Amino acid sequence: MDILNAIVGLLLEIINTVLQPILEQLAVIGFRESVVQFMLINAVLGLSIYLTLNTGLLSLANAGFMAIGAYVSVVLTMEGDLSFGLALICGALAAGLVAIPIGLPVLRLRNIYLAIATIGFGEIVRIVILNFDGLATSLLGPDEPYDFTHGARGINRIPKLTETAHLVLILLLLAFFMYRLNRSRMGRAMAAVRQDEKVAATLGIDVVYYKNLAFILGAIVAGTAGGLSGHATRVITPGDFGFGRAVDILAFAVLGGLSHWSGPVLGGMALKAIPERLRYLAEYTGALTGAILLLIIVYLPGGLISLLRPSYWREGGRFDLAKRLASVGMALVALVNILPYRDLGRSGGQVLSYELWGLIGLAAILAALYWISSRQPQPQGGYFALPLSVLAGALVVVLLVIGIFGLITDLSDGYYANLIGLVLVGIAGLITYPPEAVGTPDRPGSGAGEPLSRGV
Repeated sequence: MDILNAIVGLLLEIINTVLQPILEQLAVIGFRESVVQFMLINAVLGLSIYLTLNTGLLSLANAGFMAIGAYVSVVLTMEGDLSFGLALICGALAAGLVAIPIGLPVLRLRNIYLAIATIGFGEIVRIVILNFDGLATSLLGPDEPYDFTHGARGINRIPKLTETAHLVLILLLLAFFMYRLNRSRMGRAMAAVRQDEKVAATLGIDVVYYKNLAFILGAIVAGTAGGLSGHATRVITPGDFGFGRAVDILAFAVLGGLSHWSGPVLGGMALKAIPERLRYLAEYTGALTGAILLLIIVYLPGGLISLLRPSYWREGGRFDLAKRLASVGMALVALVNILPYRDLGRSGGQVLSYELWGLIGLAAILAALYWISSRQPQPQGGYFALPLSVLAGALVVVLLVIGIFGLITDLSDGYYANLIGLVLVGIAGLITYPPEAVGTPDRPGSGAGEPLSRGV
C-alpha cells in the first residue's frame, strides 16, 4: 500500500507540474481552475455513457449511479473519516453493486422502453436519498436518529478534496482502459452486440453477459464521477441528480459523437465550456446551447469527433468539402447575429444599431444558402463561387476595420466567431472556383470549362 501511495503521489506531482502553465493560460481566456475541473468531470461522465451506448443500450441511469457514488463517498469521508481515494473506490463499487440486480431484469428491454425504465430507476434513487434518513430511523429504531443524507437540504460543507491532478490522472487511466477495451475480444463482442444482437448470439457471444458487463462498468465510472463531483462542489442535493442531469449526460454523446470513445469526452467538455465562455449572454446561454446541439444533429450527425477525422473532409471531393465549410461558416454567422455582440451589462459595443449587424449577417447567410442550394457545379467550378468569396471577404475587411478603429468598444466572442464564419464561407467559395483549363500548343483545350481532349 505504501508503494502504491508513493507511485500515485509521484504521478500527481508530475501532472501538477505539467498542468500549472496550462491552467494559467486557460485562466487568461476565462476558464478558471474550477471550470476546468467540471469539464473533466463531464468527460468522465461521457465515458460512462459511452460504455452503455457502445453496446446498444439506451440507458439514462447514469445520473442515478452518479448520485450513489457521490453520497456514498461524501458520507464516508465526512462521517467515516475514510481517505479520499478509498471513499472514491467505495462509491464507485456501490454504484456497480446496485447495477447488478437492476441490470438483470431491466436490460431485457430495448430502445425507448429501456430508456423509460432507467429514467424510473434514477427517480427511485433520488426519492430514496430524499427519504433515507427517515426510513433508516423508522427501521432501526428512533433511539438514535440517522442524519446522513439530510433530505432535500442535501449535504454541505463537504471538504474540497478533488484536485485537477486527480481528475486528469483518472481520465488518463480511463482513456487507457477504453483504448485497450476497444481492441480486446470483449470490446469487439460489445460492438457486435450493438450492431446486431441476433447475429452476435449466433456467433457464440453471450449477449446478456456483455450487456450487463457494459451496464456495470458504466455505473462504476458514473459513480466515480459522482464522488469527484461531490468533493469538488462541496454541496450536493438530490435535485442535482434528476432527469435534467441524465439528459445532459446523454447530450455529451450526441454532441461529441460515438464513433470513438473520445467523442463523449469532447462533448462533455464542450457542453461545460460553451455556457461558461458565453456567461455574459445571461438568459441567451441556454438557447444558444440548444441551437448548437440542434445544428450538430442536423449538419454533423457524427458529432464533433468527426471533424477531427481527415476522411470526413475528403469524402465526396472538393465540392462536398466546400459545402461542409460553408455550412459551418453559415451556422457561426447565423448564431452570432441572433445575439448582440456586446456585454449585456455595458453600453458599448454597438455600431449604429443591432439592425446593421442583422443586415450584414442576413446578406452572408443568404449568399451561403444560395451557394449550397444551387445546381451541382461542373468539374471546372461554379459561376456563383467567386462572388460569394468576394462578398465574404469584403465583410471580413469591414468588420476588421471597424474593430481595429474602435467602433466596437467590446470585442466579444461574437465578433471573432463572425469573422471565422465569414472566412470559412469565403474559403468554400474559392475551393469551387479553380482556374480554367488552359490548352497546350499541341493539344488545345476546347474552351473555358471544357476538359482537354484525350489523344488516341
